[in-house]
Parts: sequence; structure tokens; C-alpha cells
Amino acid sequence: FQQNKVEQLRQRLVYLGATRKEHKKHITEEVDLYFTAPHRDFIKTRECLRIRTSEKGNELTYKSATTDAMVSAGQFWKQEINIPLCGNVRDTEQLLLALDFSRVAEVRKKREMYRLGNQNVAIDEVTGVGFFVEIESFAKNKDDRARVRDENMACLTKLELEKESNVSEPYRDLVIRASKTHQRSSS
Repeated sequence: FQQNKVEQLRQRLVYLGATRKEHKKHITEEVDLYFTAPHRDFIKTRECLRIRTSEKGNELTYKSATTDAMVSAGQFWKQEINIPLCGNVRDTEQLLLALDFSRVAEVRKKREMYRLGNQNVAIDEVTGVGFFVEIESFAKNKDDRARVRDENMACLTKLELEKESNVSEPYRDLVIRASKTHQRSSS
């Protein structure tokens, strides 16, 4: 997503009647630490294990694997388990490292949230990678997925965003690839 299109998108959201989700600050910042393990490579299985630090609080998150059907549909319907971290994030990271997990990426992003109908629309600026728009809504059950996917695609159209520009990789993988590219060009 091009930076010069961010303001156009904001204007389009306002025009469509989207409401900005209120936070202490206009734009929130999130830092995600991603992990993998020798007994289960979360990059290969396309799963997610992360610690998120944000103004809303800290949490440990697991997301189930991305399937080929999700990638071909350009939509992702994943089970997500979020565990609030009351203690020190550093202690949680130390626990994972002691259990033979290793940190594979750190994703820093600035997020601006809107609500448009049933969809949450996020404008994300991911450090070192660029701008992205994430459209998210929640299915009540497996039978509800098709309806939610259709609504998300309709939202994409309303926002005048091109389906072809969909990115099917998680920010974690984009950051890892950008880091490797930067390392090669620095050598």
C-alpha cells in the first residue's frame, strides 16, 4: 500500500461513515515478538506464536495454521487464542526461550483503527515494510465464514482497494524477508 494513498483511504472511510476506534492516542503502537521451536517450525506450518506489547495491554497469542484454501481465497479464518499477560513480558519471553523456543522476528507497527459496518479496518504502518490495510470481522461459527468473507470482500470494494493487491503473508514473514534483503544489500 502506498503512503500517498493513506490519506485518500482515511477520507474514503469518513465518506462511508466509518467511525474511528477511540484509543488514548490517535494511533496506537504495537510490538510483536514472534517465536518458533525445533519441535515445531511455526514458519513452515504457517502458525503464529507471539507476545504482543501495546497500550491496551500485553498478551501471548497463538493462531492456527494458514491453509492453502485461505491463501487462494485471500481471506484468513483462524482460531486465535489470546492470553493476557499480567506479569512482565520479559519473563514470558524467558519462559519460551527456556522451553527451547527461539525468537524469529520483531514486528513494530503503528495502527489506526476504524469500524465500518461489521468490519474492523486497520491502517497499519509496519516498520521496514510499509503500509497495509487489514479488514477483519469475526464469524460466529464455521458455517458463518462464507458470509463474513463476502462482507470483507464487499468492504474492500467499498474502500476502492484492489483485490489483486491482497497480501497473503503475515507481517512476521514480510519483516523477515525485508531483513534478509537488507542484510544482503549491506554486505
